[in-house]
Amino acid sequence: MLQQFPLLPDFLKPAFRVTNEAQFGYAFDESTSPDSLALIQIRAGRLAASGDPRGWQDGEITPIQRHARAYAADDPNATEWYYPRRLLLDFDAASPMRQTPAARYLGLRLMHGSEIDVPLYAFSTALTRGRVARGARRLVHRSKIEEFSITDDRGTSHLDPLSAAPARNAFLKSVVPFLKRHER
Repeated sequence: MLQQFPLLPDFLKPAFRVTNEAQFGYAFDESTSPDSLALIQIRAGRLAASGDPRGWQDGEITPIQRHARAYAADDPNATEWYYPRRLLLDFDAASPMRQTPAARYLGLRLMHGSEIDVPLYAFSTALTRGRVARGARRLVHRSKIEEFSITDDRGTSHLDPLSAAPARNAFLKSVVPFLKRHER
């Protein structure tokens, strides 16, 4: 059982025996996963109220089996959702949308923001507490962008757009129409 794996930290283990599926859900669900792991959280459901071992009960945005398949897939899998640390540094330096000392040091050229005129899509989850949406609105205001879609869904955890059930996936519901409007 995954729960007995010695390298799995105790804070990711329920106090009672659970199935591997329930262990996976417990580690990723935003209601049981620690705040320090917000980057990998989903809204999937809860541990079953009884049983030995206890199972997992879906009931939120992301079915746990769907999320597990995303991690088990090959080429790409869910880990492709992540990006290099350098990209985070670039985001932080470029966030003010002007040439700052940090942007200069990293070699970023931020002097053409007012000339941007391509359609913009942005989706903000609970992880950023609206910062992605606010930044996108700021960019629209400072640029020549006329066509945009900005969704601020704080009821969605960071990984839900990747593996939420299509019928409950706010990302798919907003990105697909946006892409259809802009397909060539």
